[in-house]
Amino acid sequence: VLDGVVELDVQMEEATFTGSQGFGLLSGAVHKPAADDLGAAVTGRFLDDGWRVVVPWVAEGELERVERRDGLELVQADLFDADAVAQVAAVAGADTRAVVNLVGGFHAGGRVHESPVADLQSQLRINLEPAWLVTGAALPAMLAAGEGAVVCVSSRTALQPFSGGAAYAVAKAAPPENGCSAVREETQTTA
Repeated sequence: VLDGVVELDVQMEEATFTGSQGFGLLSGAVHKPAADDLGAAVTGRFLDDGWRVVVPWVAEGELERVERRDGLELVQADLFDADAVAQVAAVAGADTRAVVNLVGGFHAGGRVHESPVADLQSQLRINLEPAWLVTGAALPAMLAAGEGAVVCVSSRTALQPFSGGAAYAVAKAAPPENGCSAVREETQTTA
């Protein structure tokens, strides 16, 4: 049975992942802006704990921020492309035991009545679509093993929206629900 969804605060010591034989698929760890060290911190923590970590990347320039270490495997992939995500999951293989979805972005728009629906669609695409695809591609390996964890990073804005941030707030509320839904589908039986 999947362990469930881990709510991960910026302080990594709050999250514990066990099983050094596992593999962590960190979607977007090198897609984060240079000023945002979350991807590096999460990747480093898994590597420090003895995990094999596969991290997808898109642009060559992203690789400059990545410290090469034993256990780290970098795979070029567009996480908005289902076929590319399936290839990343294939590289990860049957040992996948955790998925950490870090891809996301921010755009402040107008208030709800001033914003086109395209603002919402854009925020959902960047904050939810990669998490949906990566989680879906990695789940079969975790289900076959009978264990695993799905982590979807959100923002406090999902719970405490601000004026002009409705599309972002809605989009940041979606990834954790995606992870929770995927876990619930596999851990609860329906009549």
